[in-house]
Amino acid sequence: MGKVPAAIIAIQSLGLLGATVTGFLARQRRDEIHALNDQLRKINAELRSRSDKLIEKEAVLKYIEKKDQEKSRDEADIDDSLSNEERSVDALILEAKEDISNDDVEGGIQKLKIALTKADGFDSAKFAVRGRRELSSALQRIGEQESAMDQLQRAYQLASDNVEAYPEAIHNKVALCGEIADLYADMGDFRSAAEYYDSWIAGMP
Repeated sequence: MGKVPAAIIAIQSLGLLGATVTGFLARQRRDEIHALNDQLRKINAELRSRSDKLIEKEAVLKYIEKKDQEKSRDEADIDDSLSNEERSVDALILEAKEDISNDDVEGGIQKLKIALTKADGFDSAKFAVRGRRELSSALQRIGEQESAMDQLQRAYQLASDNVEAYPEAIHNKVALCGEIADLYADMGDFRSAAEYYDSWIAGMP
């Protein structure tokens, strides 16, 4: 058998070296992405805690103010600002949340879909956003991440389009950025997750 030409040996060696380098860079990139994801989650958890406390404080202050205004009324616990349709949707969402907390996820999802059909029917952005956030959470519990993302994206668009229609829209929009980012991270789309984390942080008070 004749000798293998030196040129062929050199080319084969370069090919092996290139494959080794490519594999090393791919692993390094994967490790960097995982490290970035862990860092983003830590930042998210800390900032979300701050956000939740601020939102809770505002909600309590509004509740106290409202109750002070209703002291003289016999039915102070009834929110007269809600229409009958909105009360019906609100009741469905509350029942769905209770079902889901009792591990009846399918039953909860069914009620949420009914609530959303009603909310969309009378153009209630407030309840449409709220219902879609709850539905997304329920869908994630049963592993339907794509459908869950669709609900979050639709809720985000609704909140963005109605920032002047109801007071909670701005808070909803900011919170949805964090929820969308979390879900993208769970789905392995770290680039999109980072973009929404940036938007979420930028929207923090």
